[in-house]
Amino acid sequence: MGSLGMIFDGVAVNDLLVTASAVVALAPFDLAFHGIGELLGFPHDVVNGAWRSILQGLIDLS
Repeated sequence: MGSLGMIFDGVAVNDLLVTASAVVALAPFDLAFHGIGELLGFPHDVVNGAWRSILQGLIDLS
């Protein structure tokens, strides 16, 4: 099949593996963040927007 750096539809397989690993690693935090936000009574859109901002900040740091 080739190396992990092989290009698949314009996306490196390495990038796909890193993204999948990050999604799995962040899933518990995502659930906790949404749970706490909803328990505090924030609307779902507000919680999603805040979580998106946090994730974008993490991406910008890397």
